[in-house]
Amino acid sequence: MKIKCTFHIAIAFILIQLTDEFSIAFAYGICEKNPYVRILYVTFAILSLLTMIYLYTKYIIRIQMQDLFLGMPLPKKKWCITAVLMPVLICLFYIFFTKGTFEKGNLTYKEIIDVVTISILSSGIKAAVTEEIVFRGMILRLLQNTFGKKCAVFVSSFLFAVYHFDGIDTSDIEKVIMMIISVEIAGIALALVTEQTGSIWSSVMIHCLYNILSGESQIFHIDVAQNFPAIWMYTVNSKNMLLTGINGSVGFTASIPTMAGFTGIILMVIYDEKKKKTVYAIKFLNKDYSIEIHPFKTKKIKEKTLFKNNLLPLRIVKQYQTETKEINEKYTKSQAIKKATEMAKKKIESKLNDNEYIIDYKRLNVDENNSKIVLELFFSVCEDITDTQKIDMEQIEEQKEE
Repeated sequence: MKIKCTFHIAIAFILIQLTDEFSIAFAYGICEKNPYVRILYVTFAILSLLTMIYLYTKYIIRIQMQDLFLGMPLPKKKWCITAVLMPVLICLFYIFFTKGTFEKGNLTYKEIIDVVTISILSSGIKAAVTEEIVFRGMILRLLQNTFGKKCAVFVSSFLFAVYHFDGIDTSDIEKVIMMIISVEIAGIALALVTEQTGSIWSSVMIHCLYNILSGESQIFHIDVAQNFPAIWMYTVNSKNMLLTGINGSVGFTASIPTMAGFTGIILMVIYDEKKKKTVYAIKFLNKDYSIEIHPFKTKKIKEKTLFKNNLLPLRIVKQYQTETKEINEKYTKSQAIKKATEMAKKKIESKLNDNEYIIDYKRLNVDENNSKIVLELFFSVCEDITDTQKIDMEQIEEQKEE
C-alpha cells in the first residue's frame, strides 16, 4: 500500500510537469505572437491535467474524481472574503510599516496587457488550480488513505514546498529552511481548508488571490529590487530576510508577514473545529437543566446516559454538542444528491481512525417525497478490526506444567 502510494504521488508530480510543458509548447506553437495566447495556455493546462488525472484515477487507482476533493461544494463565502483580505493586509503592512519607495511603472499598453494576463491567468488561476488539484486533491487524498489525515496534511505540504524549489539557491541552507517552513505553513493552511470544506475550491480561491494580490504579481509588486516590469511597485529598503523573504519562486511567501497570514487561516480552521463542547445536564420530565456560559444558538446533540433512576423520571447525561447554523439554499435534484453524498462521506470519514479510509461507495436507492430527498448509500470501508492483548508468559508456563 505504501509503495503504491509513493508511486502514485510520483506520477502526480510527473503529470503536473508534463501537462504544463506540453501546454506551453501547444499554445505558443499555435499563436506565439498573439497577446491573448496565455488564455489558451492556461485553459489547455488545466483541462489537460484534469483529463490525465481523470484517466489515471479511473483506470489505474480506480477511485472517482470526486473522492479527490474535486466535487462540490464551491468556495465558501468566509474563505472568499479571507482570500481577498489576507493578501491586501500583507501589502498594507509593507506600505505602512516598512521603509520603502512607491512608484508607478512606465509601461506601454501592450506591456500592461502582458503584465495583467501573466499575473491573473498564469500566476493566479493556472498555478492555483493545477497545484491545488495535485497537492490538495490527488496527493492529499492518497496520503489520507494510506497514512491517515494528520500525516497527510504535513507530508502533502512538505511535497508542496519541494515543488517550489525551482529558483532557490539550494546551497544556502538558511534560505532552504525558510522556504520549506514558509511553504509548509501555506500548504498546511490550504490542506486544512480543503478538509474542512470537502473540496479544493476554497483553497483554490485563497491560493489564486494570494498570488494575484499579495505583492508577488506584476500588477502590484513588492521586492527589495525591481527586476521586471510591473504596473505599481514598492521597493522595500531592508535586507532582513525575515521581512523580505527570499529570491526565487516563493519570494515574499517566505517572509514573517505572509507566514502570519497563513497561520491566521490555520487558526480560523482550528477555531471552527472548537465549536464543539461537552455539557453535563440533568434531564427531568424530558426537560434539560444545565449550566452553560456561552450556549450555542443552534446545536446538534449526542447524549450518553451516566445515571438513570427507574423510580423517578430523572437522568444525568453527558451531552456532546456541536454548533450548527441554518442555511437556506436551493438545490436541483442532482445537486441535492451530490451534496447529501458528500455529507455522508464526510460523516463516515470523521469516525474513521488515521489509517482507515473509504474504498468505494454505491448509491442503492433515491426516494423523493415533496421537497425531501432520501438517499440509501452503501460504503465499503477499510478498517482496522484487530485487537491487541498482552500475553502473560507466567500464566502460559503454569498451564503447561498443569
